[in-house]
Amino acid sequence: MKKTVIISVIVIAAIISAVLFFLYFKDYNDPNKDVPSYSEYVDIGTDISEDIKDPDEPYVSPVDFEALHKINPDIYAWLMIPGTDISYPIVQNDDDTYYLRRNTDKKWALSGSIFSESTYNGKDFEDAITVLYGHRMDSGEMFGSVQRTYSSLEKLKEHNVIKIYLQDREISYRVFAAVPYDRRHIMYNYGDGTPRNSRLFLYSIANVKEIDAVIDNDEFAEIDDKMLVLSTCLYGDRTRRYIVAAKKIEIYK
Repeated sequence: MKKTVIISVIVIAAIISAVLFFLYFKDYNDPNKDVPSYSEYVDIGTDISEDIKDPDEPYVSPVDFEALHKINPDIYAWLMIPGTDISYPIVQNDDDTYYLRRNTDKKWALSGSIFSESTYNGKDFEDAITVLYGHRMDSGEMFGSVQRTYSSLEKLKEHNVIKIYLQDREISYRVFAAVPYDRRHIMYNYGDGTPRNSRLFLYSIANVKEIDAVIDNDEFAEIDDKMLVLSTCLYGDRTRRYIVAAKKIEIYK
C-alpha cells in the first residue's frame, strides 16, 4: 500500500513538472504574451524609402511620448530597424537590472524590455558609445531576430540603418559590424568617452575573426564617431554576447 502511494505521488509530481515545463516554454516562445502593444501611439513606417523629410518643417515625433510617459515615465526613446520587425520602446531605470525581466508596463515578463543602463548612459544618445540590451527570444521578439538579420554582409547592407526616435529629434545610425563577442562589459571597459577607449573598442570588434562575424569595412566607424550597440545573447552559447555596432550618421530635429 505504502509503495503504491509513493508511486502515485511520483507520477503526480512528474505530471505537474511536465505541465509546468510545457507552460514555461510555451510562454517563452509566445510572441504576443509579454510585449505590450503601443501601436496607437506610434506612426512609423517600415520602408526607409518613404522616410522623406522637409528640413524647413519643424520636427514632430512619430511617437506620442506624452502618452507613453503616462503609461511608464521610464520610456524615453523608440528603436526601429527598417525592413524588420524590430520596433520597440527603450526604457531606463535607476536600477540597471530592473527591465531584465519586466516589460515596459513594468510587469514581470520573460522577454524583458529593450533598455540602457543609467550608470553608464544618458538618454540623449550623446555618449561616445550607447549600449541597448535585449533578450534573444526564440519567438523572435526583442532581439531574437538580430543575429539572423545580420548573418551575412549582404543582409547587413540591406538593413544597415537603425533609427532612434526621441521626443525632440530623430537619429539615424549606419551599421558597420555584427559579431559574436565575449562577456566583457562594453560600457565599463570602453564607455568613458576617451578616444583611447573608443579606439580599443573598435579594435576589439575588428579583431573578431569568427566565421559568423560580419564587418562592413567600407562603413567602419572612426574614433570620433558616436556609436550605438545592440547587445544580446549569442545563439548556441548564452555565456557569450552578440553585438550589432552602428555609427551616428544623421540627426533630424
